[in-house]
Amino acid sequence: MILLFFILMFSSVEAESLRVRFIDGKKTIRLSGYNIRFNGAAGRPGFNLNRYEITQNLVQRQQVWRIYDAETKKTQEFKWRKLRVEGDFVRVNWRQVANKLDLLPEPSQKISVVGYMKMEQYLKVVLPSEMPANWPLEAIKAQAIASRTYAYLKKKQRSRYDYDLESSVNDQVFDLKKSSSMKMQERIMVLRALRETRGKMLVDKFGRVFRAYYHSDCGGETEEPHNVWGGHKKMGTVKDHQCPAGPHSNWVRRLSFFEIAGKLKLKMGWPQKSQVLESLKVVKRTASGRVLKVRFNFSSGGLRFLSGQSLREVLGYSFLKSTKFQMIQKQGKIQFIGSGFGHGVGMCQWGGRRLASQGWSYQQILKRYYPKSKLKKIL
Repeated sequence: MILLFFILMFSSVEAESLRVRFIDGKKTIRLSGYNIRFNGAAGRPGFNLNRYEITQNLVQRQQVWRIYDAETKKTQEFKWRKLRVEGDFVRVNWRQVANKLDLLPEPSQKISVVGYMKMEQYLKVVLPSEMPANWPLEAIKAQAIASRTYAYLKKKQRSRYDYDLESSVNDQVFDLKKSSSMKMQERIMVLRALRETRGKMLVDKFGRVFRAYYHSDCGGETEEPHNVWGGHKKMGTVKDHQCPAGPHSNWVRRLSFFEIAGKLKLKMGWPQKSQVLESLKVVKRTASGRVLKVRFNFSSGGLRFLSGQSLREVLGYSFLKSTKFQMIQKQGKIQFIGSGFGHGVGMCQWGGRRLASQGWSYQQILKRYYPKSKLKKIL
């Protein structure tokens, strides 16, 4: 009975569209494409590119959308709660996106853009965006199942939101330009991986959607989710000697105290103008050696603390590639010496690549990195 419930639930999800947020908090949206239609109205069919600039604000408590047509040089106003856009080869702020969109109003006259698409359509773009399409097929299959499971998880968690998934590293990267530029053999690999894993996803022992997190390079050992985001049960970790072959196995970064203080001020609102950053110290690490908590010492006795993951957010995820690092302080500068890339939770992509090249199946790869999960064909 429980399994039947989840089959029906997942089947209904597949029949619906995923809502992917492409843009958040922009005051002006530059829209282009062919045969663009607003809220069901007829578009201008033909081979001429349609170009618009769109803004919104509240006028006497009514939502007003202003659409400037670059071809006719005219502006139209519409009193709609949201703006539905449909067309062909649609781009928003020069970025290729889905062909069916909602433009949603946000405070301070800002706009977010959410696109609609089916699950497998979404995965055709996400898969080569998240993993090189020329990698071993079994690694790509494992990634397909992880990405499908993650998408279902987020759709369930954000049922009351205006969107299900971000199109960036905050969830899963959705890069239409990259997927469109794949070579024929790479495209065949992606389509084959999706076809041979269609409807398969990871569940826990109760049949619920598993938290299928993944990352680029674990640096030798994966991490528990509660040490990164808090509040999660244990998933199980593995020591991974496969990922040292990755390009992010070892890295070094340097910043001055002044640069770090500037980034802290921008992101966190501290330190105060009268305070000077004097030192940083790691005060707690996880069992895998990742930084769990950092202490910041300021002049006048000021103390502040951040988690290792929050420090990555402040300094930049591409700059501080993981929380698996040591710090050396010298002459007003800090040198970060680290390994790995990403949060370290769940599947290590570079480790999975190495295992696949050694003949491991995607089922074996998934079982290694998600030991508390089960693979189920739901759809």
